[in-house]
Amino acid sequence: MKQDVLINYVEIDDKVVNQEQHTGWVSSFKRFLNMVLSQLLQRNPEIGLITSDEIKAGDTFLTENLNNAPLLVTILSPEYIQATGSLEILNQFFAQSTTDSERQVPTNERCFKVMKFPVEYEEQPEVLRPLLSYNLYYLDRETGERQEFEDFFSNNAEKNYWTTLVDLAYDIYYVLQKLENKEAIDRENIQLTGIFGEGGEGTSARTVFLAETSQELAVQRTIIKRELQRYGYQVLPNYTLPNDANSIEKSVQEDLERSVISIHLIGREYGENVKGADVSIVDLQNKLASEHSYQLRENNEANAPVNNSKSFSRLIWLPPSLVEASEKQQRFIENLREDAQGLSGAEILQIPLEDFKTTIRKSLIKAPSQVRNRENAPKVSLDKSQIYLIFDKMDTQPALALMEHLQELGFYVITPLLMGTILEVRQQHIDGLKYCDVAIVFAEKADEQWVKVKLKDLMKAPGFGREKPIQAKVLFTINEYKSITNEDLKTYNVRRIEHTNLNSFSEELGLQNILDKVMQNKQSESSN
Repeated sequence: MKQDVLINYVEIDDKVVNQEQHTGWVSSFKRFLNMVLSQLLQRNPEIGLITSDEIKAGDTFLTENLNNAPLLVTILSPEYIQATGSLEILNQFFAQSTTDSERQVPTNERCFKVMKFPVEYEEQPEVLRPLLSYNLYYLDRETGERQEFEDFFSNNAEKNYWTTLVDLAYDIYYVLQKLENKEAIDRENIQLTGIFGEGGEGTSARTVFLAETSQELAVQRTIIKRELQRYGYQVLPNYTLPNDANSIEKSVQEDLERSVISIHLIGREYGENVKGADVSIVDLQNKLASEHSYQLRENNEANAPVNNSKSFSRLIWLPPSLVEASEKQQRFIENLREDAQGLSGAEILQIPLEDFKTTIRKSLIKAPSQVRNRENAPKVSLDKSQIYLIFDKMDTQPALALMEHLQELGFYVITPLLMGTILEVRQQHIDGLKYCDVAIVFAEKADEQWVKVKLKDLMKAPGFGREKPIQAKVLFTINEYKSITNEDLKTYNVRRIEHTNLNSFSEELGLQNILDKVMQNKQSESSN
C-alpha cells in the first residue's frame, strides 16, 4: 500500500504512560500528526508504522515498506539507538534513496528526526546527526532535568509539544507537495519588498541566522522562526549543529555569510561548554557573529569607492526579567553589554517577546501584505464527503480515534484548531461549519454547556455562508448527558448516538447508516 509517511520507532516507546490518554506515545503522535497533516494536504494522509525491534538485514518486509513510503520519520530515544533494526532501516532508506532517480528531493529532506528524549549527538546514527531535530520533550524548571511528555494537553505541552509538532507537519507538507510537483505555500520563492530593495540581492537578502539557544528559550526561538518563515525568510541553521567547536565555527561562519542579520536570544542559563572550547554554544555563536560583523564593516570601508558593501546587522534579545540567572551567565551578559567592539552593528533589547518580534519585522519587512499566510493551507475542492468533527481539547484522544475510523470509511475529516488565537480558532470553526457535509459533535468529558453551545452553532451554519443544508448533524457521546433532552435534539435537528466502546467504532451501526446515506447522496450528485 502506497504511503506518505513511515514512522520508525521501538515498541517500548509506545507504551501507555498515562491511562487517561488511552494510547501510547507513538500512537498518540501518529494521530496528532494525521490530524494536522490532513488539514494541510486537504486529504487523508497515509501514515504507516514500522518497529525496529524485529527487523533484520535483508528483510523483504522492510524493503516493501520503504519502497512504498517517500518520507521517513524516526522517533529517536535511548532505546531506539540500542535496537539493531534501527540502523538497518536507516541504512536501507538512505541507500535506496541515493539510487532512486524518480525522487528529485534530497534524502536528508525526506528523513525527519523526532526527539522523544535527548540522545547525545555522537550517540546518534551518523546519517541522522546533521538533520534538524524536532524536540518533543521539555525541561523541568524545578529539577533542571529533561522529561518526556505524559500529558499532551497541559499548558507546557501546548507551548512545547504542539508548537514543534505543527512545525514538523508543515515541513512534511512542503516535501510532499514538492514530490507531487504541486504548488505549496513556498516560503523560498516568495518575493518581498523590504529594506534591501525589491526582492533583495539574491537569496541572501531573505536569509536570517537565528542562533541556537539554551533549552529554556527553545519555545521563544521556535515562535520567532515561524514568524520569519511566515514572511518568506529562510532561517539558518536548518540542521543540527555539530558538537565540537571547530565544526561549529565552520558551519556558523558559512551560515553567517549567507545571512543579512543574526538574531540571538539570551536567557538565564549559560549552558554547557561545547566540545573543544570553554564557551557555550550561545556564547560561541555570538562571538562568531560579532567577528563576522566587524570583518564586514572593515571590508565595506576598504571597498567604499566601489560601492559594493554588504548589509549585516545583529539583534540580541534579553527577557525583561532575568531572575535566577547563573553567575557565569551574569558575567556573560555584563561582558556583552560592555564590549564596545562586540556590539558594533548590534542592538541589545531587553523587552517583551512580542515587542521584539515587531522590531524584527520592522528591520526586515515593509510590505507583509504581499506574503501568503503560512498558517493557512489553501482551500481546494474535494471529491470526498467532508465531516466536521467537533470536540473539546480534553476529548482529543478518543475524537482522533473516531477520526481514523471515519478516514478509513473514505471521508475527509475537518477538525477544530487546537492552537492559535481566539479569532483563528473561531475562523476554523466557521470554515468547518461552512464546508462540511456532515457535522459530528463528539463528547466524552466535555462540559454539558460546551455541548449545547456547539449544537446551537450547527443551527447558525446558514449564516456563515453555507449554500446547502448540512446533510447530517450528529451528537456522538461516550457518557450520558442527561441535561440534553429529546426536545433539545428536535430543536437542534440533531441525531444522538451513545457509544461505550472506545476501542471499536465499527460496531456503531447507527452512525454507519447515517454515513451510508451521505455517501449515496454524494455519488448521486457526482453522476448528475
